[in-house]
Amino acid sequence: MGDRTWARVSVLAEHKAAALRILDNICCGYGPVEGTTSLFVMEFEEANYGQIEELKQLEAAGIAFDHVWGPGDTFEGCTHYLRFTEDGEPDSTYIGDAELSLTLHSLIDLTADPDALARYIREKYTATQPKPWDNQLEYGKRHQLRTLVTQ
Repeated sequence: MGDRTWARVSVLAEHKAAALRILDNICCGYGPVEGTTSLFVMEFEEANYGQIEELKQLEAAGIAFDHVWGPGDTFEGCTHYLRFTEDGEPDSTYIGDAELSLTLHSLIDLTADPDALARYIREKYTATQPKPWDNQLEYGKRHQLRTLVTQ
């Protein structure tokens, strides 16, 4: 079916146990992210449009994550980053696969001005980078506290 694809969710290693309590019954595999010991990844098959409804529970638990899914017949792949601000507010960013690529059409007009071309590429690169994982354990706790106080 063209509406199903693979998905991957990465969390800080410190959130491994909490994330598995929420997602273990639906993921098909998990382990450390290759090349780092600070992140833990869970993999999913047959995710409907790449979406995983239980990610709302990760957010409620104050768990920052990266959520990546592949393209299907009628939709593109995408990356969804959730980080918490210093105030504990959730900050979601979605970046579709098309946004990650540079097309010849977007570059051709800039070839006459190498500085403009370099600036465009740097801006595009910066706009598609995830926010850092710095302080996400603390900011996630602030999110949980904020949620309790406002209920």
